[in-house]
Amino acid sequence: MIRRILIACLVVAAIQLAARLPAHQPMPPTQPTTDPDLAASMTVLVRPPYPPLHKGHVDISTGLYFREDDDLVINTPFPIVLRRTYNSGDGHSRQFGINTTHLGEWWLYGDGDPRVPWADLILEDGRQIHFTRISPGNGQQDAVLRHDSTPSEFNGALLSWDGSAWEMQLPDGGLAVFLDCPSKRDVCSLVERRDPQGHRIAYVRDAWGKLL
Repeated sequence: MIRRILIACLVVAAIQLAARLPAHQPMPPTQPTTDPDLAASMTVLVRPPYPPLHKGHVDISTGLYFREDDDLVINTPFPIVLRRTYNSGDGHSRQFGINTTHLGEWWLYGDGDPRVPWADLILEDGRQIHFTRISPGNGQQDAVLRHDSTPSEFNGALLSWDGSAWEMQLPDGGLAVFLDCPSKRDVCSLVERRDPQGHRIAYVRDAWGKLL
């Protein structure tokens, strides 16, 4: 009997306590931020991993065999790629042996004419991208050259002298920087690449243009 009375008292007390508690209020919906700086700081850009390249092909116009292999990839914002490139028609011993070089070995070639009427960009696979002068003047200081003769990623690229080095503005917004080559013994080697977002890869070289 006493047990039943205690249970009844507890039930009544619980009902009275529940009646005194405030009704549940739903949480207001979260409003999107209108602060552009805060929104930018909360945005996380996820770049997909760089897919390594491994392929070879024969140029049917020349019969030459070309092979490209990405031996090392570091997935930084501007991926660092060590791509070994083979050209069967090169015939020279290069950084990775006979006929074999890599992506860091772009360089500029010209005939030494101080008026700089033209220049060729030599790529790692031996391709030549021809630039012709479009600026007035007859010297290096005011030289601006343009490539517009091939449907490639270099179509529309501009090559200009900045006072200490040659800068190549690429159509996608990227940049390539090359050493000056005032004498025939010097090589206008690639020393810097930047992507359109400003991420940078530097190529440190010795006095003879070799990568350190």
